[in-house]
Amino acid sequence: VRVTQQEPILLKISLTQTELEQKLLLWRQQLEDISTDKYLILSQELYQLLIEPIQPLLKEYKITQLTFIHDGFFRNVPWSALHDGQSFLIENYTITYRLSFQDKPDKINNNNSTLIFGITEEIPPFIALESVKEEIYGILNNWSGEYFLNQEFTEAKLIQELQQSKNKILHLATHGSFKGNVNDSFLVAYDKKITLPQLENILKQSKSSFNLLVLSACETASGNERSLLGLTGVALRSGIPQLIGSLWQINDQESAQLIV
Repeated sequence: VRVTQQEPILLKISLTQTELEQKLLLWRQQLEDISTDKYLILSQELYQLLIEPIQPLLKEYKITQLTFIHDGFFRNVPWSALHDGQSFLIENYTITYRLSFQDKPDKINNNNSTLIFGITEEIPPFIALESVKEEIYGILNNWSGEYFLNQEFTEAKLIQELQQSKNKILHLATHGSFKGNVNDSFLVAYDKKITLPQLENILKQSKSSFNLLVLSACETASGNERSLLGLTGVALRSGIPQLIGSLWQINDQESAQLIV
């Protein structure tokens, strides 16, 4: 824990690494199950284990923002969902994630315009994402920008627009799967799957200078601690300092409301 510019404070917990990883994996699986609130038991247990010991420090320094610099299975769970018995962690603190103490991304504001590519139609074996259009219109109602939908979302069109776009936010609303093996990780364009290495190559060749990449309707692998790291690495190596993405499959209508 680091609350000032001084050296970090080391706090030990009473679990082995294996035991903690098992709890994190189980918590992730329970969070994905929308039919039950059973995840709250582990949300509270993990809160008591990881947050409760530093509460005196948070109060002493009047902390309002928590920044997590995590590795392993910690990357694949949302710390916002920790619960103190009364409220979720996100209700009491602003929460951010970084790869290092030195990582300080640019701020995003409504002056930044958005370049959006999306898929609403069914592309077997992937189902239609009917709410993507609602998502796009909702974004452009609040932010400036332009969008390309369905047949317009091809690899060639993506490359073309990235060569000339002056937008600061790149928003891709389509199916995607990110796993530990980068060659098995992909985004779905209208004409093909774009693998993670291909996406990285496209972004690196771009003449645009994006400060935020949003991947809507995608998911990261639950049991692989490197799945999210691989995706984050693509963004950073491409010069994009901030990333928003889904940890698991969610209803696209709810995703659209959340993104907007």
